[in-house]
Amino acid sequence: MAVSKPSTADHPNESLAMHNSQSTSSYGRRSAPVVFPSGTAGEAPCYVSRSGSTAREIEGPLILERIYFMGVYADVWRGKWAPPEGPEVLVAIKRLRCVITSNQSSLTPEAQAARLDARLRREVAAWEKHSHPNIAPLLGYRSGDEPLLITHFYKNGNLGTYLLANPDAPRLKL
Repeated sequence: MAVSKPSTADHPNESLAMHNSQSTSSYGRRSAPVVFPSGTAGEAPCYVSRSGSTAREIEGPLILERIYFMGVYADVWRGKWAPPEGPEVLVAIKRLRCVITSNQSSLTPEAQAARLDARLRREVAAWEKHSHPNIAPLLGYRSGDEPLLITHFYKNGNLGTYLLANPDAPRLKL
């Protein structure tokens, strides 16, 4: 995810308060936030990328508040994460979808879950492989029935969205 630099209010170390406990979907309907309870207690599993860095399964409750982008393979939500060791953080959450083609329709639920877990592993490895100041860092993931990838939320979106909204922005400085 390419992103513009976050404002001070969106910096991950700042305490963030959300004003609305309900969300509005991209279709304008109001809906209750989706809450994912804390991950498993104890030592969280991790995936090790080829570069040797690791992404940890995050702990603490996640609340998906508002959907930002919908796609065939995943949706991106704005949400809140309450890490056990710090204040609540505004995050972007990529929620992976299980996509089954016609030739895979006979897969058992266990086989579908295994395919989705393998996809999560590939996504984590790819994200960790591309470490750059202009790429939002991966904070962690949540595995299970609905795999999630978590990063900081940037209110200006990606660089393309920011430039469309701000055509006079100094492009060379971005």
